Amino acid sequence: MTQRAFFASEGYFARDLPRRKKSIAEFQESLAEAEANKGDTGLYLYQLFIRGYKLTVSAYSAGAPLDEVKHHFADCLKTLCAYQQSPSFTPLDLTDLEHYTYAVEVLALCLLCDAPREWFEAVVKVIEAAPKGAEAPRDFVLDYLVSCWDPAREPVVNLLHAAPYQALKDVCEAENDEDRLVAVLHFLERYREDTEALPWSESHMTDDGQYFGFWSFALAAVVQDLGLDDTAFAMNLLYPADLVKEREPAKPIEVEPVDIKPPEITKPTMEVGVSIDEA
Repeated sequence: MTQRAFFASEGYFARDLPRRKKSIAEFQESLAEAEANKGDTGLYLYQLFIRGYKLTVSAYSAGAPLDEVKHHFADCLKTLCAYQQSPSFTPLDLTDLEHYTYAVEVLALCLLCDAPREWFEAVVKVIEAAPKGAEAPRDFVLDYLVSCWDPAREPVVNLLHAAPYQALKDVCEAENDEDRLVAVLHFLERYREDTEALPWSESHMTDDGQYFGFWSFALAAVVQDLGLDDTAFAMNLLYPADLVKEREPAKPIEVEPVDIKPPEITKPTMEVGVSIDEA
């Protein structure tokens, strides 16, 4: 397969994908043991969700067929929904850039992979969950992605992370294609620098197994929704062009229906907003 990601040493993903799959298998064993002992499964499910997301992106970076990428993403969604049903479910801290990135990119991948509506709604429930007695913060980009499937959703004005997402907001609000293109190029120019706080931002500089790819699936989802001509930036290293171009005709992601229930949120059993060390 032809590697999509530019930032990686030769043979990196040939080592990375098996390592990530092995890590997931080990956590699945721990999860099964916790379930058998009627223990707390929440932490294992959260870790499996994070690992499933990173495996999905790593498979895409490696050049895996899109059907394979969608298969990994389906497993990621199943785990996220199972985590939402866990008694120890802890809402994402959207003010934290890492957690916000998971929320934005998973919503975007739902759109790009044509995930079934019930799964998309389940993801929205997870993202919009808040600790008891509080309200989840609203955000323009998150609202816009939700509105792609729910026209009744009116995006709020504010951004939780203006850097770099103000430029993406400008893309959505521009009145003509010329202004949209300028905003897209500005977003792509600033994206890497403005997300350098992410724990994997400089992971491509080493071969320690943390790198899984730098992409803005959110931009691709916006381009797809607006029907923009992406010729001018299709070759950008951060833009997953083939996910957009493959949409017509698309082969929808195949997952079983999910029973969506309101999350039962108890006292957190894990710290929110900390970096996940997957090594």
